[in-house]
Amino acid sequence: MKRPLVLALALTLSATGAWADMYDDCNQSADPDRQLRGCKSILERGTRASQRTRAIAYTNRGNAYYHKGKLDRAIADYDKAIALYPKEAVAYKYRGNAYKQKGDKEQAESDFRKALEIDPSLGEIQAPTGEASKRSTNKGNCKRYFPALGKTLTVPCK
Repeated sequence: MKRPLVLALALTLSATGAWADMYDDCNQSADPDRQLRGCKSILERGTRASQRTRAIAYTNRGNAYYHKGKLDRAIADYDKAIALYPKEAVAYKYRGNAYKQKGDKEQAESDFRKALEIDPSLGEIQAPTGEASKRSTNKGNCKRYFPALGKTLTVPCK
C-alpha cells in the first residue's frame, strides 16, 4: 500500500516541478530561446492552462521574438494575448513597441493609448519618438504626453 502512494507522490512532485520550470523559463527574459521553450510548453497545455496564463505566455513569447528581431512573430503573439485577455495592458504596450520598431508610428500610438487606458500606471511607456512619456496626476487623472504628436492623453488614475 505504501509503495503506490510513494510513487504517486513522486510523480505529482515531479509534475509540479516540471510545471514550475515551464513558468520559470517562460517568465525569465535573459535567454530568449529558453523563454520560447518555456512559453511553448505552457501553450501546448491548451485549455488546461487558464486564459490569463496563456495570454501571459503569448506576451512573454512575443517578447522573446521581439528580442530576437522577429517583429512580425512578436506582433502575432501579442495579438493572440490580447484576443485571449483584452485587459492585459502590457500586451498592448509591447505590441506598441514592436510597431514602433517597424516604423508604424500610428499603430504604436494606438497601442500605447490603449495600454494607458487599461493601466495608467504604465509610466515607462515610450512615446513614438522614443522619448519617455511623462506622468502627472491632477484630480484623479493621469496624463501622458506624446511629444511627436504634441498631444496629452488624460485617463483616470487607478
